[in-house]
Amino acid sequence: AVAVHVPETVSGRFTLVPQQGADPVRALKEGVVSEVRVREGDPVTTGAVLMMINSAPLSDRSSELRTLEAQRRTDQERLRIAASQYDTRRRSDEAEDQRLRARLRFLEHLVDSKQHRAEQTRQLADSALVAMRDGSVARLDATRLDIEASTLAEDVQIATNDREDARAAIVRLARDMEARDLEYREIRRGLQENIETAEIRISALQRDLVNLTDEGLAVVAPCDGSVLRLRVG
Repeated sequence: AVAVHVPETVSGRFTLVPQQGADPVRALKEGVVSEVRVREGDPVTTGAVLMMINSAPLSDRSSELRTLEAQRRTDQERLRIAASQYDTRRRSDEAEDQRLRARLRFLEHLVDSKQHRAEQTRQLADSALVAMRDGSVARLDATRLDIEASTLAEDVQIATNDREDARAAIVRLARDMEARDLEYREIRRGLQENIETAEIRISALQRDLVNLTDEGLAVVAPCDGSVLRLRVG
């Protein structure tokens, strides 16, 4: 034992040990120590690498992490492409819907106009045929009016068919748009679920792989201090 009388000045190399002992630094993962970067008595700062560990399970998890990150990027790109294609098709469908509705309005007006004219012409033709029989109207004029009335009736029928076709096209387009909306929502939901699932797993793996480098798992100092003793086992 060395007795020191106070006050007295002494000099010499020594290491201060906390009265309550030291905090051990433990490796949180199993593996093989590949490198020790400190010696007993070395001062260290927070985050300083104390040793490196090779761990096969962590390497497997690191590969899984890279695979999940690649899959997430793929799904994010697929989601972006699906959204872009959906928006493009939606704008095209809306433009087609507007065109069909404009055509329907035109045909409705055309049918009404031709119907009114056809009715008037048929009345004139019928009157001319009656008058032709009593000799007050020439056969040629009566025949001309009858042919014109028949032609207008055919035009009305054609315009009516076109109008019904336009209405049917609007209905079909609405059904197709609804089906495409449903398909896109299903694709988006599936991809978003995949991305969310991958992000949860990626977050867990990233926490598990803290301090993992290309050289292995780094065991770091949790605080400033000195290395009192190295023990691996």
